[in-house]
Amino acid sequence: MNNSPSLREDNERKYLRSLQHGDAQRDREQYANKGRDTLLDKYSEDEFEQLLSKLEAHSTAANSSSAAECHFTTLADILLRHYVHLRGGDYLSIEILDLFMFKFKREAPIRSILIFTTRSSKYN
Repeated sequence: MNNSPSLREDNERKYLRSLQHGDAQRDREQYANKGRDTLLDKYSEDEFEQLLSKLEAHSTAANSSSAAECHFTTLADILLRHYVHLRGGDYLSIEILDLFMFKFKREAPIRSILIFTTRSSKYN
């Protein structure tokens, strides 16, 4: 735990929060597009699928185990950041052992889901 005092004073922190709340309130009132300025603005669904298939091909066909591991890690990182919505600290603490698949029997269109468990966060 960091016991050092905060560099920001409480009044400064409150001011920044009030600005953030004001921006959020204005966006709600104006029905702003919540997808703006996200990765979804940067690539199409086809481009995303191409990227994933290339990374998957490289992770299985790499000449060295370190190159395959790097490609697999990049693939997992992109998929998690695209599909899982976590706080920054929670995302950084993910380990492969925290993830598991739950498969549904005789269910469609969802056949399985990825579950992330953590004990060091507000969420589980």
